[in-house]
Amino acid sequence: MGISPGRLSIPSPKERIAVVGAGIAGLTTAALLASRADVTVYERDEHAGGKLRQVVWGNRAIDCGPTVFTLRPIFEEIFRLCGEQLEDHVELTPLDVLARHAWLDGSRLDLFAEREATIEAIAGFAGQREADAYVGFLKYASQTWETLYGPFIRHPKPSFPGMVLRTPPHRLVRLNPYLSLWQELENRFNDPRLQQLFGRYTTYCGSSPFKAPGTLSLIAHIEQEGVWSVKGGIRTLADALTRICEKRGVSFEFGADIEAIKTERGRVVGLDGASDEQFPIVVFNGDVDALTRGRLDADREADQPLKKPARRTQSAVTLCFLGRAEGMTPAMHNVLFADDYRAEFDNVFEKNTLPDEPTTYVFAPDFDKEEQESQRFFCLINAPAHGDTKTYSEEERRRCQSKILHHLKACGLTLTPEPETMVTTTPTDFAERFPATGGALFGQPIHGVRASFQRPGIRTRTRGLYRAGGSIHPGSGVPMAALSGLMAAETIIKDYGLT
Repeated sequence: MGISPGRLSIPSPKERIAVVGAGIAGLTTAALLASRADVTVYERDEHAGGKLRQVVWGNRAIDCGPTVFTLRPIFEEIFRLCGEQLEDHVELTPLDVLARHAWLDGSRLDLFAEREATIEAIAGFAGQREADAYVGFLKYASQTWETLYGPFIRHPKPSFPGMVLRTPPHRLVRLNPYLSLWQELENRFNDPRLQQLFGRYTTYCGSSPFKAPGTLSLIAHIEQEGVWSVKGGIRTLADALTRICEKRGVSFEFGADIEAIKTERGRVVGLDGASDEQFPIVVFNGDVDALTRGRLDADREADQPLKKPARRTQSAVTLCFLGRAEGMTPAMHNVLFADDYRAEFDNVFEKNTLPDEPTTYVFAPDFDKEEQESQRFFCLINAPAHGDTKTYSEEERRRCQSKILHHLKACGLTLTPEPETMVTTTPTDFAERFPATGGALFGQPIHGVRASFQRPGIRTRTRGLYRAGGSIHPGSGVPMAALSGLMAAETIIKDYGLT
């Protein structure tokens, strides 16, 4: 339960607000509140961006966090509310090929921005029956998005009863929330490769398709609405928001080690590690576990019980390098599947071990630059969030590298890295970078029909303390994190009557 606006005193104009964390959500909140309050952002890194990290070789960089840019209208709205235009700050190019997919049996399938092209490709790949099933699946995904966006996704802390009251009954009955996404796909597609392909969408929020609800099919609609490449990488989005924040008067303190969020009698009063300045309003843009576990000495008993590792989303092992590609021509986004999909998720979520045969995602931003001497590659496999209990040795890192490259070659894509450029990141590294997570990249998994309603909301029971980021509602991913930042700003404005 969040705090009631009626219980809050109205701060004087230009009251001070602290934002702890300069991820996309924190930057969005800061930019939108800047005209109504004095906002200071505290970030322990030396730059903004959060999970929007990059590996840099000289004058070349590659995204090694989020790499897929979707839901452009959300960012257009945020920039417009700041008095800016998205296209003036970020150069976006729509992709014709949304993603390229390959299997160990040599089969390959592209999904296209043009819907009819995808239908034709699926018909050639798996037959007309499966192409017709795709049309029905896409219609269901679109209806699911339309049903959930207003009463659920765009609500700061939705509840099931509230959503029922705000949603026409004929829309609710279409959702089939008690089916897992995998069950939904088995009911629609006969081809196991298509079940794998569309089941992959649950990994965008760190969950298993065998446990996540079928409503996550809405990701198919999101992709079909457009995927863009971002000149300079998605990190440029954080840079653009940082410039807008500074233009609007936001102060930044980089390299700031915030030791605690200070409270008195259930109300926020400031930050330890911030020159003891007083802040009646604090927005925490970090993993919610850092609050629920009491790491920052705030909101210690305000929310759900401490999460067990089994209640974490997946982590990842990633590999970045400069190199050459042979065999299959990569698109910008590629997914190369292992044969036993269920075993892969059992390894991650049940056995707490790396998959024996991992599906591998490959980001190849130089896919259309034939004259490039070497290309940039980012590879990712799913891993358990055990980074707080397991340390990867150098030998284990090398085995991970070999496992990734071997699987890609078996699927027809041979990548030859320049050894001196290889950078490997494991759950241990992610756990160090994002404390209290064990390396989990998406908060808590969406497993079961109730899980979506159990994600923490923006308000907390500690007066003046708010949350924003990918580990809270409405979920993970750059667009959802940005939307949480937008809703955090709207909530604070409403709660405090800021004008």
